[in-house]
Amino acid sequence: MINSWKALLCIMGVILVLAACKPQQPPYKGTPVVDQTSAASTPVMKTLVPTKVPEVKGNIQKLNGLQIQFLHPWTAETSRVIDLLVDEFNQTNEWGIHVIVLAPGSAGLVAQEFREDAMKHRLFDVVAAPVSMVFSSDLQKENILDLNPYVLSSKYGLNEAERNDFLPAFWDEDVVDGKRYGIPAQRTAAVIFYNVTWASETSFSENPETTTDFRKQVCAANASMKTDNDRSNDALGGWIVNTQAITMMSWFNSFDAIPTAKSVEKFESEKYAQAFEYLYHLQKDSCAWQSRIPQPYDYFANRQTLAYSGVMQDIMKQSAAFERSDNKDKWVILAYPSIGEYGDQRIISEGPSYTIVKSDSEQQLAAWLFIRWMASPAHQARLLQTSGTLPLGSKVLSLLSDFRSTYPQWNEVIPLLPVIKPAAPQANMETVKMVLEDAGWQLFRTEFKADQIPALLTQLDETINELTGRTP
Repeated sequence: MINSWKALLCIMGVILVLAACKPQQPPYKGTPVVDQTSAASTPVMKTLVPTKVPEVKGNIQKLNGLQIQFLHPWTAETSRVIDLLVDEFNQTNEWGIHVIVLAPGSAGLVAQEFREDAMKHRLFDVVAAPVSMVFSSDLQKENILDLNPYVLSSKYGLNEAERNDFLPAFWDEDVVDGKRYGIPAQRTAAVIFYNVTWASETSFSENPETTTDFRKQVCAANASMKTDNDRSNDALGGWIVNTQAITMMSWFNSFDAIPTAKSVEKFESEKYAQAFEYLYHLQKDSCAWQSRIPQPYDYFANRQTLAYSGVMQDIMKQSAAFERSDNKDKWVILAYPSIGEYGDQRIISEGPSYTIVKSDSEQQLAAWLFIRWMASPAHQARLLQTSGTLPLGSKVLSLLSDFRSTYPQWNEVIPLLPVIKPAAPQANMETVKMVLEDAGWQLFRTEFKADQIPALLTQLDETINELTGRTP
């Protein structure tokens, strides 16, 4: 698995370094190597499977005419492609399986539907959801199927090459305490959108790789906005305040606060406080500002923000905004800066996996055959090209030559794949994210003071513990 990815990333790294030999685009100072030991060193991320894998049960001859329900979070064009893929599967699969799609419209609504479904004694067969959500459900209901026997089945499973093609961080994420809760369906990452051209005009020739450098550059961008006669833009230029959970977790990761190899146990600590203080002072010193419009694309294209926090799905929309504004500035995608040394780049990923809810043997087998089909590189590629998310494996990249040419910023993320890590699965992750977003909102309130940060972190822990302890 590692060898195929190393070979691919070495080639991509050479190409991008050569392409980056321009005055305005300095290359990265090196691509870190994937750490394959930390995730395996804790029980939560244990990836071992039983020595003797149970045989997959289910009579393949009884699948004809069988219906399975598929619940997913996607919307817009991605949802349309899902419909097309499911329709293709329904018409072409040799077993006569028929898949019925249910698309409530968001990941939050999927979680709500799934919880209600579990209380009604199972209606859904396949769910596309984060592993933490299904792990939580399984702890309470024991309702999630272990996919190890299916993945490793000599009759119906994925062969070694197919398994090894998945990026290790994504493949291993779906295993908790030896049980495989799913196989990757989609992964995105929290990244920084950064205007290289504008930064160079404010005397910065290198991309910010440390939190200190990032602060200097966004503060300088704000200072440049105050040199004209338009006082209405004096607060602009810096980082756009973003309190989404994955953004907050990414900043925590910058300060070595959030562990990616084990679950978050407590926010009340010095490192979390340092991260909050850093973000607080960015806004207090006019190096960060709160936008009226939630979407940052036009702000970035019109030089109202030097850098903003986004996810992979924003790349296509940002490209369109630059075209609309006829902006020729060079912009790139960066990893989050770190408090450590240069080259210590950090990116947190998240996304849904295909999970199967326990039922009878034939229903489970039909569900597995469907998600195995959906997980093929060709179908991954069709899904990816509507969303701009991360490639799940190396083979899908060979199917994306046109897409990679059209979106060079997306292509520049490929050498960063080895540093991308998901947050460790934990049963109360939905609660953690909800409370964390609320804490972020409080942090950036105008009346909030720096000396209130310790109390805010205490409140964060207390609220998570209180909500986690409630019976759903």
